[in-house]
Amino acid sequence: MNKYKEDNLHCYKIVAGKPQGDVGAAPLESSQERLHTYLDWAKALLEGYTVYSLLRYTPGLVAEPFTDSVTNANWIYNVVSDDFTGLGVDKGFEGSSANKDASVTSLLFKLSSPEQLKNMPEDMFGDFASHISFFGLQNDQEESAKQFLSGSNTPDLSSWLQPDEIFIHITVGKEQGYYDAFLVKSGKDIGHKMDQLQG
Repeated sequence: MNKYKEDNLHCYKIVAGKPQGDVGAAPLESSQERLHTYLDWAKALLEGYTVYSLLRYTPGLVAEPFTDSVTNANWIYNVVSDDFTGLGVDKGFEGSSANKDASVTSLLFKLSSPEQLKNMPEDMFGDFASHISFFGLQNDQEESAKQFLSGSNTPDLSSWLQPDEIFIHITVGKEQGYYDAFLVKSGKDIGHKMDQLQG
């Protein structure tokens, strides 16, 4: 796990899924199984927060009963982890249409738990890799979150995320040459919680 500071944020990044040794070896778990593990990690870290998810738009997503109230967002988060552009490269927020693994818009919506995404088909989260972002916010931050992701200027987590809030991005490779990344940014040091995830 890579630990570092980004302005006032404590950052933690885990890169996984790249076969070791025999380059032809496949990961022991399927991409869906790995995604479910990361969603469990997110659930543990988001306990006690009001949870929002940021996903690319798909018709299937808006048909889900828990997305009855969604907000179109101009931005989507991108962490690439592949043989082509680098392993675990944090590109930050990109315009929704700039990310080849996203459609022209993305959606922000409230969740009771990351577990709600486990029953959704993987293709909703991306083509070559799944991308899911979570915000763990205080109760009165919904309007602020909507404004944060609908502006014309690139969102800056370090100036917006509150000291007791958290951001999580999950990337899970689904095709050959694509791997996993689990990125967490927090206003406070949660290194002990991160260490427990992999215990």
